[in-house]
Amino acid sequence: VSLLKYASKAHRIATTQVVSLMVRRLGRTKNIITVNGKLPGPTIYANVGDRLLITVTNTGKMSIHW
Repeated sequence: VSLLKYASKAHRIATTQVVSLMVRRLGRTKNIITVNGKLPGPTIYANVGDRLLITVTNTGKMSIHW
């Protein structure tokens, strides 16, 4: 019998903020959607069976699709 089967599952908590930023690259300025000021956003690590609580604050009028 595997002891992993009986191990308690972890609770993972992540807080993110979706922000629109103006970025200048290759001589052009463009509005991009970032998560915590980064693109791509942060990686959230989890294992099968973990419980996740992800709080997302959308500071603009953007639609977010998962």
